[in-house]
Amino acid sequence: DKNIINPDIYSITFSDLHKFGKSGHELSTSLFFSTSKMLKNETSIQYNSDTDNLFGDIIETGSLITDNNDENYKFDLDYTLPLRENGILEAGFQWRLTGTESNFNSEYLYPDESTENDEDHSKFTRQIFAGYTTYSDKIGRFEYKVGLRTEYTDRILEQFTLNEDYVYEHIDLYPSAYISYTLENKDQIQINYSKRLNRPRHHFLNPYVMFSDGFTMMQGNPELEPEYAHVAELNYIKKFKNSFLSVETFFRKTNNKMTRLGEINDEGILVLSMDNLDSDQS
Repeated sequence: DKNIINPDIYSITFSDLHKFGKSGHELSTSLFFSTSKMLKNETSIQYNSDTDNLFGDIIETGSLITDNNDENYKFDLDYTLPLRENGILEAGFQWRLTGTESNFNSEYLYPDESTENDEDHSKFTRQIFAGYTTYSDKIGRFEYKVGLRTEYTDRILEQFTLNEDYVYEHIDLYPSAYISYTLENKDQIQINYSKRLNRPRHHFLNPYVMFSDGFTMMQGNPELEPEYAHVAELNYIKKFKNSFLSVETFFRKTNNKMTRLGEINDEGILVLSMDNLDSDQS
């Protein structure tokens, strides 16, 4: 049974758009802030059961209280400059800050009236500084757009219960390219490529052991890194009078894939964690 008590969520956005004399020549800025406070109360009852008796004797009664405070900041600066007849140069800067402070308290009551208590306190902060530039143009029947994004990630997990700090810093490059060719019959062939990433969440990183029931426990991996995907697409668009038909193909290869691990410890409990082990392709 789960119960979320009085969630408080606020967000605010400031934005500005400055247009220069030439059409399409502009500079935009925006600042976003959000905060949320959420108290979650979960209760569980575990029974002995078999095919004859679904709810037998109570094994344990659990109470779990999670108090999360989240803050998010985002600043964008985007510049657009038209060049030539169809050329457009775009450049920008982005800063993002994500912060989560989590307090976890649990209590388990057993039939012999013994109790087991557990608590955890951690704070997760991640800053991302990114700069990008793209150029698009049209030459005859060709249209193209190429770009490069650079990101610096600064991540820290402060584990107050274990008295440990886990720091991760990395610089990544994300190229992208798009090419379209229009045939004489107005059909189009499109080719594009991009590099993407998927970052680990806070609870994937927290190394403090948390029980989910009497047989399973969760333990995050503070060394967990993002997974990266290279995606390529080849599309054909057939145009009719007022409609079109598209045939789309893609290839995606994911490296450094975040993989779920399970291991039985000496007490017979399944310990679940994650690590960067695999790669896959689709």
